[in-house]
Amino acid sequence: MTRPSADRLHIPEGQHYDCVQCGRGCTDFWEIPVDEDSERRLQRHDLAAHQQRAQGETPFVDSAFDKGGRALRRVGDFCTFLCDDRTCALHAALGPKEKPQVCIDFPYRFVDTPGGTFAGVTFACTAVRRNSGRLLVEKRDELAENYRERVHVSRTAAQPRLTARLEIAFEAAVELERALDEILAQPRHPLPLRLLAQSILIDLTTRALETARAMPGAAVRLTDDERRAAGTASDVELVAALTERFRRDNWGPLLLMAQRRKPAPMVHRAFVGLVTTFRQALWRDATRARALMTLLRHYTLHAAGAAGIRLLPLERRFHYADFRTRRADLTPGSFADELLTRYFRHVLFRKDLLLAETIRAGHRFMLLHFALVRWYLTGLMAERGETVASDATVEEALLNVEKYYVLHTTFTKFLERQPVLATAVDAAIHTARFPAAMVHPPA
Repeated sequence: MTRPSADRLHIPEGQHYDCVQCGRGCTDFWEIPVDEDSERRLQRHDLAAHQQRAQGETPFVDSAFDKGGRALRRVGDFCTFLCDDRTCALHAALGPKEKPQVCIDFPYRFVDTPGGTFAGVTFACTAVRRNSGRLLVEKRDELAENYRERVHVSRTAAQPRLTARLEIAFEAAVELERALDEILAQPRHPLPLRLLAQSILIDLTTRALETARAMPGAAVRLTDDERRAAGTASDVELVAALTERFRRDNWGPLLLMAQRRKPAPMVHRAFVGLVTTFRQALWRDATRARALMTLLRHYTLHAAGAAGIRLLPLERRFHYADFRTRRADLTPGSFADELLTRYFRHVLFRKDLLLAETIRAGHRFMLLHFALVRWYLTGLMAERGETVASDATVEEALLNVEKYYVLHTTFTKFLERQPVLATAVDAAIHTARFPAAMVHPPA
């Protein structure tokens, strides 16, 4: 795919960001990768004069997660150049353009598509989560410059896959995304219900397209005339016709269907418990046999609600009983509802679903991320002695999910090294009970 020019940048409306002094450094991630150009540029300077910790040691080390890659040295959770006031010594002494490229890029995330480049941001950034600073749409020139200098730019497929066997036109995928965003934007409806309604729409779209293409197993019944009409319609026309039918009723039928879906706490516990367990362990060298044995043991413990829960970077374990005694206010209009709604709408904008293996799989991982926010909320409340989540706890929960499970994670690489676990995860997310299980509490 030809890389679009910077003047075709799509910038999210209503999203603010400036690198404000927010009291939290941007370097407390797993590691800070350094590309070859950045390392050569940095080595022109007397880096030892700027190191705040591990003085006398080289600031560059081999990456722990990218074979052959390089990273900045860390001491615990802190970069060697991070000052005590959480500012960057390189930025202060040498200027913003002398930092590693990944630090210059943060928190921006650019995705090239056939429809242009989408300039997204990560909610691991405090200023982004708080929506503070200037509007991104006012920073087009800065974003365009950053886009041109970026080392890493993600790209969607020209023909995204809705499911493993169903490829669709990019314009049809955009039409579907628009519908998903409109569902999320509905006021007065709880966020879990809106997320579940999105999943139902994706499933209905899948069945409609499979029927139109006369694919085996298609579940939608059509008359002969309807089938002939569907067979000659484009993907965009089919998706637009289906979504318009629900749009006319303000998405009410989908929300009603979502309301009727039953929770499945055991499925929730078993799946999310496994994901958090293996994310915590990161068994880079575990054998398949050992991985499978642990998979079965933790599946049983979490399904029964008998396992203690440990989440990175929380210091103490918590239990399923905490889900019943500690809660977050997710009612429409609450702080948590508004923050998480803005986050998931931005997930759609920055093309997380189109970058996933399939759109449906990407959305089901989005449901998993919502479940993980709930887990982090409960774990943080247990750690802090809260019975109702404070705004700061809600922010911290979202930060941890974005940081450890979404954009700044090695979890995908871990699954690639463990095909047994990857197969189990893939099978679980495509079960019919998975969506409703994720949006409801595990207890």
